[in-house]
Amino acid sequence: MAARAQTLHNGPTPYQRSSTMRRTKPLSESSMQTAESHIPALAAQAGREAHARALRQGGRVVMKSAAGWLIERHVSGQDVEIKRLPKSTPVSAGAVLRRGGKPASKPAADR
Repeated sequence: MAARAQTLHNGPTPYQRSSTMRRTKPLSESSMQTAESHIPALAAQAGREAHARALRQGGRVVMKSAAGWLIERHVSGQDVEIKRLPKSTPVSAGAVLRRGGKPASKPAADR
């Protein structure tokens, strides 16, 4: 059975190393922290690029929040204020917020 499995699988098995794969050096703690420090900038750049890409697609509208308003941005560059957003709730790091009132009851299952 092992011979049959080998004939169906042309590439290296998970336990074999391909001749084209190179070993990489393990990252040191400082190089890992340096790489991780770039994550916020990369995420911001990816968000800006996604926003620009969405606007470039014909007829698309992008929703965003700005200055306490929900804004609809059109391809033409026109911004339309949709509605005023509720005031934000200041929260300290590590705080846990809970909703007030009773949780909604689940609907009875059909029998």
